[in-house]
Amino acid sequence: LFALDAETGERCPAFGVNGELDLQHKQPVTTAGQYEPTSPPVITNTTIVMAGAVTDNYSTREPSGVIRGFDVNTGKLLWVFDPGAKDPNAIPADEHTFTMNSPNSWAPAVYDPKLDTVYLPMGVSTPDIWGGNRTPEQERYASSVL
Repeated sequence: LFALDAETGERCPAFGVNGELDLQHKQPVTTAGQYEPTSPPVITNTTIVMAGAVTDNYSTREPSGVIRGFDVNTGKLLWVFDPGAKDPNAIPADEHTFTMNSPNSWAPAVYDPKLDTVYLPMGVSTPDIWGGNRTPEQERYASSVL
């Protein structure tokens, strides 16, 4: 995720590391192409809400569908929502990652400024076609609107 100055096109050095955030950070699987943003992030007055897609049906070892909130000015991680985790709001400790195969939100999200609420359409855990081995945590927020 990059932050650019709208007037100059240059990276905003105060955002993340030289204007960039690594969206693979703390992902359990970092194979190229298995996690990517497919829709623009939602921007509120204070927060960038970033979700993404995983390569469903490619493997049963997929990245997390974690949704993250970043400070719009600094890129600092403010909160997480990892829908496959027992505690979806817990930021993993240094040596841990987000939950493998957790449901993701790849479609466009919507922000209602009057209610100060973001609505996120959720998918399911991989594989899409057969969910017989899903955990209660993986099912809790799947196929819903958060």
